[in-house]
Amino acid sequence: MARPIFQSGDSRFSTPALNQQARVDILKATADPFSVAPADILRNLYQTTPGSPLVSGYNNFLIDLTTLLQAQLGQTVRLRFAEADNLAPFNLGVDNVSIEVTDGSTIPEPASFLMAAAALAGLGILRRRG
Repeated sequence: MARPIFQSGDSRFSTPALNQQARVDILKATADPFSVAPADILRNLYQTTPGSPLVSGYNNFLIDLTTLLQAQLGQTVRLRFAEADNLAPFNLGVDNVSIEVTDGSTIPEPASFLMAAAALAGLGILRRRG
């Protein structure tokens, strides 16, 4: 069974195993915000593991969520930034998060493209005859 990153009333300072990690997930809107159960996580976008280097510098990520969001069309999803630690301060910096949604108007649909190509071909034929 998946164990939550955080549990109410559990400081985890007495546990022998180190638990310092960070993660970014897309969750179902109905999920407990602290859950790491696979049924609640639609997609994990980033995750460190216990024992990862404590300093990793700045990283840039560009993640395409088109397929995921199309599958959840009309539903609310939750973007979660989480960190857990039981040893010492653990810092997670998040900056310049951007979610861009396109309506499809920038990419012509195949039917529109075929109609435009047929119109241009027709104009080319008329021009040759005239």
